[in-house]
Amino acid sequence: MNTHHIPENPRLASVFFIGGFIEALGRGTLKIVKEWVKYGLPEPDIEIMTDGIAVIIYKNYYSEKVLKKYNLNNRQSEILQLWKEKDEIKTRLYKDYFKITDSAL
Repeated sequence: MNTHHIPENPRLASVFFIGGFIEALGRGTLKIVKEWVKYGLPEPDIEIMTDGIAVIIYKNYYSEKVLKKYNLNNRQSEILQLWKEKDEIKTRLYKDYFKITDSAL
């Protein structure tokens, strides 16, 4: 079995190695995913390729690609984008943004 691995991003591989998330190149992917999710970050996508795997790590909870996983409707997607911009959503902002009345809540 060929165990020679050349990382696509040696600096990133080094950070994960020093942090104890991988023990050697080519090992530890599931450990990285577990820790990523443990801290509430979006679960990475793992793509199997002909010469190895690619782990796509998202730093943005609200990226379009991450949000597609949740099958949100337009209003839900819009409110999350607004939340990202404002850091909080209050009832008044929600009502004004969507032009809805108190009775609609």
